[in-house]
Amino acid sequence: MSRSKPYKRILEHLMKPKVAVQVGPKVEEMTDTQAYRFVELTEANAGERRPANDNPFEQARYSLEDAAFRLMLGEDEILSRAVSGSIGLYASVAGLEGRWRQLGRPGETLESSTRTLRSGYLALTVASCKELALRGEARVSTFELPELPDPDKLELDGATLQELSAWGKQEKCFCVCEPQRVNRDDIVLMAPLTADSS
Repeated sequence: MSRSKPYKRILEHLMKPKVAVQVGPKVEEMTDTQAYRFVELTEANAGERRPANDNPFEQARYSLEDAAFRLMLGEDEILSRAVSGSIGLYASVAGLEGRWRQLGRPGETLESSTRTLRSGYLALTVASCKELALRGEARVSTFELPELPDPDKLELDGATLQELSAWGKQEKCFCVCEPQRVNRDDIVLMAPLTADSS
């Protein structure tokens, strides 16, 4: 065995690009592989913990049909309330390619590089809800990142949530490279369900 092989491996490890990862109160530098594995383990542990006030009979998300049944409203009534902004409608964004954008001060926009989302749910804009209510489907080019009391319900991967939290509190959206067709069957509502849930 060559004497230089162990040194070569050490140098290759040291030269791998590093990313910043939030670990509790501190930020640690990890390779892409380490960061991915850390996020995987963190999400697995989060799934095992259930808040004490979490209702075990309530699902995390409801289809439009199930939500209408539970709220004792018609599906069209839910869509109408979504158009007025009193109910939030969500769709799965897993596998979609696009860019995150944040509008800051007038004339300032922060934008990420193009990326593919591994998982998660994002909200439809009011304009998309209106198109969905009128036509039964919408061509969505922009999804919104809502402010939820429990952002884990969106099921976005940990690395994405960390990156976006570093951007601050301003509104953020995900602009897809190609508009996505979303119909009534693709829609979900987040728990807890109320007639004016957002």
